[in-house]
Amino acid sequence: MKRLLSVLLCLLMLMPLVSMLPFDALAADTTTKFTVTDKNGNATTTFVYGEPIMVTPLVGEGTDWIGIAPKGKVSSGSVRYKRIVAGSKDSRPGGNGKGLNVPVDIRMGAAVESRFAASADIGVGEWTIFWCVGSGSAKDYDKTSAIDITVTAGPM
Repeated sequence: MKRLLSVLLCLLMLMPLVSMLPFDALAADTTTKFTVTDKNGNATTTFVYGEPIMVTPLVGEGTDWIGIAPKGKVSSGSVRYKRIVAGSKDSRPGGNGKGLNVPVDIRMGAAVESRFAASADIGVGEWTIFWCVGSGSAKDYDKTSAIDITVTAGPM
């Protein structure tokens, strides 16, 4: 019984210290990292096939990037991507960043790997536009800033 009381007393003494810890640092980052709009600048999650899918990065470091992949297959990699910060280096065509607050057509982004060459067309179906921090791989993408979109059948 004495041991139990000693443990409870120690816990009671630690309570003020625990309450002062910055638990908000452990919370998920819900900062909006990009916006997705149609060719007219209207926020949307539905696009007609062939329409520009405009993505505007709002925050970013030197190697942060946005990508697009078939919904449910983000961890396999992106079909198209864009670096964020202007002047970022990437040897692939279209890989250099445009900078913050500059809309880019993600359909025209760099293809990440040759295995995506056959599916590099962002065709009809459901897609996920996602944010990756640093040179991170798609499997580590930031789920708090992923947006699902639908590309519908449209005029050819």
